[in-house]
Amino acid sequence: MRSPDGDIVADVHTLGRLYRYLLEGLRFSGDDTTYSVTGSRVFHELGRQEITEVAALRHRTGMDPGHLSRVLARLEEGGLVTRDRSPQDRRHQTVRLTARGRAASEAIGTRAGEAMRDRLTALPGADRQRLIDVLTSILDALHATQDGSHIP
Repeated sequence: MRSPDGDIVADVHTLGRLYRYLLEGLRFSGDDTTYSVTGSRVFHELGRQEITEVAALRHRTGMDPGHLSRVLARLEEGGLVTRDRSPQDRRHQTVRLTARGRAASEAIGTRAGEAMRDRLTALPGADRQRLIDVLTSILDALHATQDGSHIP
C-alpha cells in the first residue's frame, strides 16, 4: 500500500515489513536455541557453498561486519560453523558449516519453504500472481539500475 503522501521512504519501510512478514517462517528453533531471520539467512548463504569467504558472505547478506561477526561467533559456539584463515590470503577468513550446521541449514530451508508456501497459498490465485509479478518487477528494476552484484 502506497503512503498517502507518496513518501518513498515510508513506502520502502512498508515493503520491509512485508518482507519480514513473508520471512517470519525463517525463524528456526532447535537444540534449545532460536535463530533469528538474520541467523537463518546466514545459514542459507553458507549452505550454498562448501566454503565461503566472510567478506563475500558480508557482501551477499548486506550485513554490518560487526553484526556478522557476532552472528558467526554464536554459530561457532553452537558447533554449527567453523572459521579459518583463507589459504589464498591469510588476511581473509573463511567459514563453513559443520555437519550439524549443514543439517540445521537444511531444516531451515525446508521450514522456510513450507512457511513461504503457506503464506502465499493463503492468497487467492490472482493476488498471489500479482505479488510475485511485483516482486519480480522490483528485482528487475534493481538489477537494471545497479550492477546487481549485491542483490540476491
